Amino acid sequence: MSVLNYSHIMVVKDIAQKEVELRNILPINSYKIVKNPEPNKTNFKLQQAKEVITEANISTQTTRYIVLIADKYEIQAQNSLLKILEEPPKNIVFVIVTSLKTALIPTVLSRLQVVYDKTSQSTQRTKANIHRMDISQIYNLLQRNKRATKEEVKSIITDSLFEQSTQQDEKILSIYESSIKLLELNSRPINILSRFCMALFMEKKSANI
Repeated sequence: MSVLNYSHIMVVKDIAQKEVELRNILPINSYKIVKNPEPNKTNFKLQQAKEVITEANISTQTTRYIVLIADKYEIQAQNSLLKILEEPPKNIVFVIVTSLKTALIPTVLSRLQVVYDKTSQSTQRTKANIHRMDISQIYNLLQRNKRATKEEVKSIITDSLFEQSTQQDEKILSIYESSIKLLELNSRPINILSRFCMALFMEKKSANI
């Protein structure tokens, strides 16, 4: 079943690129994209949540997609959407786009399926395949990236998640999300990459015992 047939949360690497993709694949006049209209602002506020509710309550005889796009969703905005996400009006499909699952509160996550999107990956990057590396390969990767920036490490970690199968293990997702969260808190990038690689390696090792 296509993810466009049901309401869901879409975790992507690049929300701007995903917005372009959705505009290209959704039927014209069948969707409404709701995001912060302020330049360079990617946080989703209560004002945008109210817009979502208003749009969702417009009667329609055909499927209408309401796409929420943000890096950060304010708690008050999320809480105001709980009822309509749990009981969406007829023919309304919600798509919540975010770059990080932990940007959403548990009560939102419990109402919609989470989908990890693969199409937002850049085909130009050299893939690290961390989940397939042995300890010496991990060491070499860390040496090559010891001066990597926060964004470069985030890219390496995110690529590693998307390189795996669609049904990622919950433990792997937890390792990924905690690493990204630490990066956002401005922890030293190489330390987070080291932590991520070793956690992934140990998880793989324990799975093979």
